[in-house]
Amino acid sequence: MMLIPVLACACIREAIVFPDKDEDRFLRMTFSAEDLLPAVKSGEPNNGLSEESALRQIQVWVFNADSDDLPLACKEVSGTELSRLVDSYGEVTITVVIDKMRLAPRMLLDIYVAANASGSGLDLFPDSRPSDLDAALLRCFSPSDATGTVPPGGLPISRVVKGVEGRQHLCPAHSPAPPIKIPLVRAVSKVRFYLVRPNGLSSARIERIVIDGNCIGRETYFFPEPVRYAESIPDPSQTRLREAGGYHSTPLQLQPQETDLCSHPAPERLKRQASENIGDYVARVQAAAVRPFGVTYLKESDKALTGTIYYTMGVSGSQVREAHFHLEPGCFIRNHEWIVYAFFSKDRLYVCPEIAPWTDAGVFSFDWNYTYTLTNQTGATHTRILDDGEADYVMCAYGTGPDGLPYSPKLQIDRWSSIPTQAGMLLLADNPDFGLIEEDSGVLSPIKDHIYMPLDTMVRSTVFYVVPRHPFDLAGPNPAHPQTKLKLLLNSVGLASIRLPFNMIDLPGDTETIRYHYVTPDQFK
Repeated sequence: MMLIPVLACACIREAIVFPDKDEDRFLRMTFSAEDLLPAVKSGEPNNGLSEESALRQIQVWVFNADSDDLPLACKEVSGTELSRLVDSYGEVTITVVIDKMRLAPRMLLDIYVAANASGSGLDLFPDSRPSDLDAALLRCFSPSDATGTVPPGGLPISRVVKGVEGRQHLCPAHSPAPPIKIPLVRAVSKVRFYLVRPNGLSSARIERIVIDGNCIGRETYFFPEPVRYAESIPDPSQTRLREAGGYHSTPLQLQPQETDLCSHPAPERLKRQASENIGDYVARVQAAAVRPFGVTYLKESDKALTGTIYYTMGVSGSQVREAHFHLEPGCFIRNHEWIVYAFFSKDRLYVCPEIAPWTDAGVFSFDWNYTYTLTNQTGATHTRILDDGEADYVMCAYGTGPDGLPYSPKLQIDRWSSIPTQAGMLLLADNPDFGLIEEDSGVLSPIKDHIYMPLDTMVRSTVFYVVPRHPFDLAGPNPAHPQTKLKLLLNSVGLASIRLPFNMIDLPGDTETIRYHYVTPDQFK
């Protein structure tokens, strides 16, 4: 059993020497993957969670704290520009220039972040004031237009953080300060149904699922309640509905996506236990090969959510029967999901609803054990270390040597799973100017964006090299990012990618990364 820790936000406490009055102030912000972990460059397998967390567009506004003035700075990124700012953990780092002439003497900042706003029908402008942003309303994702697929513009995502200490984070360009880390949250909630029949009860059928009307507000605020900047920024704990909007009267109906329900020898054993972590529970259901019956994204609600599952069983002939479900008021808030597990028994359908934070990158304990090891096949001779005065790196150069092998250490990962599973491991570098070459029986592959390694019951090995895609001009005054970090992720069906602590052989970096630096072939030799 292996536990993967959640990524924690951190606040940098060390004071930064404030820049000379004649220099521009720069502010760096990293939108962390605590709750959003899109496998942006992960490729396969596509489990749908990367779409739920995908950032199609990001807008950022920085204001003097507790004011309603025009922003000190604002920035919007999308498309190719945004994709280059997203690392393999789903973290986005954006730098803005602060108008120093308008910076208040106490140097406290309020920050608003919006993602995928235009895809949700919202027009948020660069010159928006805090009052304008606070009044932005989300009107889509209602029962009448609810869908089980993520819209092309992505799900709406936002955050408001206030009271950021500018003295700790504002800096001149030549002396970058640590970024402000802000976890983003989705502005909608999620409903997920798991429906299971026992082996042998093939006649069990779900006719439809109905969530009652007058539960979902017509208008919710796009931004959540603001939070004060701190080491740990919590999820929203209350709804933000516009009272004047009223509620949708239309019931939400989900039709079966497939005729054959998932089966299990003892479905009652898949109920969540009283002390069971919700991440462990979902992983256990997924490991039992239970697929979601339906997924729906809705605006949050301050009402009780009620509904009915209509079903038939062999013992009752063709008569349609009903099973009701209920969620207490105030539970269905943004960035949370409602998990409804229902199973057939001999006489009826039993419904077990659960509510939980929508945290795909949380702590998961898998019911199948797996292991992996990293070894250095090159040996100490060619695992050269470059010391730039602050950090050590593994050296790699462009091209191949006389032996036909890349100028990079040869590494090998061995992995094994105790049971057959649809999970796999993913190797990737966080700088698109670097890639990976796989070696199989002495044959080298082309340079790849990533290497996907399935997990199964046989011990399997992958030999690989991290290589630059092109030569760098190291003689220039500002060479373009000649470093990269190698990372290993675990991809499992139904869960977002989870980083793994694979660097246990003391290569430069930390337990979850290996640092590489570009050098010339002569330097590598």
